[in-house]
Amino acid sequence: MPRQSRASGERFSRLLLITDTIGLAAFCIIGAKVAIVAQLDWFWIPVLAALTCAGGGVLLDVVTGREPRTFRGVIYEEIAILGGLFLFAMLYLANHVEDVEWHIVLSLVATFVLVFSLRIIVVLRGWSAPRLRAGGEA
Repeated sequence: MPRQSRASGERFSRLLLITDTIGLAAFCIIGAKVAIVAQLDWFWIPVLAALTCAGGGVLLDVVTGREPRTFRGVIYEEIAILGGLFLFAMLYLANHVEDVEWHIVLSLVATFVLVFSLRIIVVLRGWSAPRLRAGGEA
């Protein structure tokens, strides 16, 4: 493969990772927001954050004709769950501060940065979730 083509492929892979990670963080926040706006119990916040991310990821994999990432052990929804729990904790703290609006914006930005950073760390370190073998053993 020519050097220029390989460099272009690596740049495209990095761009795809960055855009996918931005989407993960955004969908995490959107899913959590849906649970909050619907006034669901606190435990639905991380669940809907993960479901929103999983739906976007599965849709991408189906459109591109790949096996869904979740089945390949990619840590994706787990990050969204952590992001949803973090956002819930930050918003819970926002109820106890004087300037609530400022704290809500800070909570959203901090959640976005956390989810984005966790995803980049997971990819760079090559971490993956354990997969079940055919016999049902871990």
